[in-house]
Amino acid sequence: MKTSTRVIAVLSTALALAAGSFAASSAGANTVPVNGSELRFVGRWTSGAGLAGAEISAVDKESKRLFVTNGAKNTIDIVDISNPKKVKLVKSVDFTALGSSGIQSVAAKNGIVVVASAGASKTAPGILFVMDVNGKMVGDFRRQHDRLRDAAREQLDCNS
Repeated sequence: MKTSTRVIAVLSTALALAAGSFAASSAGANTVPVNGSELRFVGRWTSGAGLAGAEISAVDKESKRLFVTNGAKNTIDIVDISNPKKVKLVKSVDFTALGSSGIQSVAAKNGIVVVASAGASKTAPGILFVMDVNGKMVGDFRRQHDRLRDAAREQLDCNS
């Protein structure tokens, strides 16, 4: 496993790892992990938005960026992790004006970031947004969903 992948794991799960490493270190100085791996603290980034500020994260290996859901602000925070000792916020992408009432999840790979979001209301369909690693919107699947729904209704009306 590459060092950068280890760093990403540490960044995205900092609280859980801190608790785990404290428990492991208190068990004894000569404790060796079962699989022989070791985690070390290298760097940290905080959203500043409290507990809802960094819930789910995804990494794009090529761009060395971390994409973090920020439930407090309804944004995806794009974080530069190219230098793990100096992790920094690149920008925040706000989804409120795009009809999102809450970010649900994020995934990233090969320069593409997909964001799952709740719709404008509790009964509205969810939305998948697609953006590049710089936060530029490439598209969304809201319109596609509407077309599929309309086609299904049309088919049901024809079969009645």
